Amino acid sequence: MNAGRADAGRLSWKAARPWLLVGLVAVLPFLNALPCGFAYDDGAIILGNPAVDAAAPWWRSLASPYWPAEQRAGLYRPLTLLTYRLQRGMTGDAPLPFHLANVLFHAGAALLSLALLRALWPRRGGLACAGALLFAVHPLHTEAVTGVVGRAEILAALGGLGGYLVWLRADARPRRALGCALLFALAAAAKESAAAWLLVLAAHRAGLFGDGRGYRSLAAARGGSRVALGAAWMVDGGVLAGFALYAAARLAVLGTLFPPLAVGMADNPLFHADLPTRLFTAAKVLVLGAALVVAPVRLSADYSFDAIALVRGPWPGLLWVAALLAPFALAWIWRAGRGAVMPPLLLYALLVLPVSNLVAPIGTIFGERLLYLPSLGLIAAAAAATATGLEQLRRPRLGILLLAAALLLLAVRTWDRNAVWRDDAALFAATVRAQPRSVKAQTNLGALLARREDWEAAEARYREALRILPGYPAAQNGLGHVLLMQGRLDEAEAAFEEALALHPRSVETLVRFGNLLLERRRPDEALARFDAALAAAPFAGAAWTGRASALFLLERHGESADAWERA
Repeated sequence: MNAGRADAGRLSWKAARPWLLVGLVAVLPFLNALPCGFAYDDGAIILGNPAVDAAAPWWRSLASPYWPAEQRAGLYRPLTLLTYRLQRGMTGDAPLPFHLANVLFHAGAALLSLALLRALWPRRGGLACAGALLFAVHPLHTEAVTGVVGRAEILAALGGLGGYLVWLRADARPRRALGCALLFALAAAAKESAAAWLLVLAAHRAGLFGDGRGYRSLAAARGGSRVALGAAWMVDGGVLAGFALYAAARLAVLGTLFPPLAVGMADNPLFHADLPTRLFTAAKVLVLGAALVVAPVRLSADYSFDAIALVRGPWPGLLWVAALLAPFALAWIWRAGRGAVMPPLLLYALLVLPVSNLVAPIGTIFGERLLYLPSLGLIAAAAAATATGLEQLRRPRLGILLLAAALLLLAVRTWDRNAVWRDDAALFAATVRAQPRSVKAQTNLGALLARREDWEAAEARYREALRILPGYPAAQNGLGHVLLMQGRLDEAEAAFEEALALHPRSVETLVRFGNLLLERRRPDEALARFDAALAAAPFAGAAWTGRASALFLLERHGESADAWERA
């Protein structure tokens, strides 16, 4: 009896080892993310968002857009906001608990990736573990894990992977359908791109995965085909119900399922490009993203205009399309590797499609965070191709050495990359080094230097941004501000005039221009600027303060006092 217990214990430990290893490897390379502060969009979405303020009722995060109202980004991610609100209520605004939560969420996603790859390759547990380990440690994921607002990607992955695993084990029990409904609703509530799972499940039902889950295969199966079809319809209905639940909540909060997007040239030049340019450039971006999965050497927090040059002309475009399709063609031709390589490649293609700008332009041309979950498919395909190739060469043990070397190199790169996210100064400087042609990278660094009152350095960054994208409002406005602070009033006024000509309702520009006019003792003109700012944003405190000052200089003291109270 004791021998039997010992054997059972050894089997239990052997079964647990891959899970413990993946969980550990998912955490260790991100430990130096814990001392990092808030950076980049963390301030606006977490610290400056009334919906997640610790004093606000918790349910407000479920009934608010993702970005603060003045941003009007048309995004609805209630689950992600709820986690921020609960954390601020429990731990305040200290960044460490937020980073710790992200790392733990990432570990959970890595464990679910192991479960998925085991389901994908039921007889190749070692390969599944290798793929999950590579996913867990990959430096491409630092934007999603170390950047706090990257949590939306991780939560969406957790819900989507969990729902997918339940769906793969579907049977006639209603609880499977309920589980799918809940998990996919949570995935969508974390981030809208979770809708890509609908494409994955539709591909299964169409028979593209060749796993017997297609409707035609289920109908043709002997014995129990009605039961299998009924179970499939039930679980698919649960999936649709989950996404419908999210859609209803989105409609109630935003007033529309698909708010009109106002995407600037800086954020996504493909939004303003003709169709061939958009499709060819989107293919190029996908190839560059795949290259970062294979060799994550030069990573960046921003790829805005003009970091990625647009592809103009059919011949360069067709070359990028060929480069994009080549891995799929090679995997299909390679009979020995087709069964292991094609499913994860197909999974990648379907998960990345909604954020690829191929179907429709989105709010950004590219972001490393967008590849958080899709990269699992590419990583798994690369691992499968390597393992199959080594088997054909009769050198399977070499795979262990290659895996160990890859994990070490990726872990070192992840550790190094985490340090970049410690604060805005480190992040913006690193982004300019990685993508000096990015207009937003130059502008962000300029704004940081301006906050430090390093006016000359800030001016240089703003002028470089305007050289990249003439008339870019944030850079034009920032340039006017630094010129004002240097006492170069004529140049500052010209910069603000140009900024207003491009964006006449920019509250920040109107307020800064008004302050300049106060400096020049032209209170009547300043008042007009402050009133225009308040017409666009009635609760802008800086505009009320400026209005009060202008009215005081105009000797309209009663109105000035009222404005001070409003401020």
